[in-house]
Amino acid sequence: PQTLDAAVKSFADGEVIAVDVATANGQPFVHQFSIGMHARMVQLRQDMEYGSRLGKMRASIKAAWAAINNP
Repeated sequence: PQTLDAAVKSFADGEVIAVDVATANGQPFVHQFSIGMHARMVQLRQDMEYGSRLGKMRASIKAAWAAINNP
């Protein structure tokens, strides 16, 4: 969202989803959790084909560009 009101509405209208939680030495932890552009970028990148580290970086750039141009 581009405005504070739209962001608050988006947050209020959001849905609760389950996430994976791991444990280490009996302590639960979440490796990574994000909302907003990064989450959108990762979602877009998951749909792309890449077979190497360089390919993943290229896919990340393409996904970031797509997320910026279509938030």
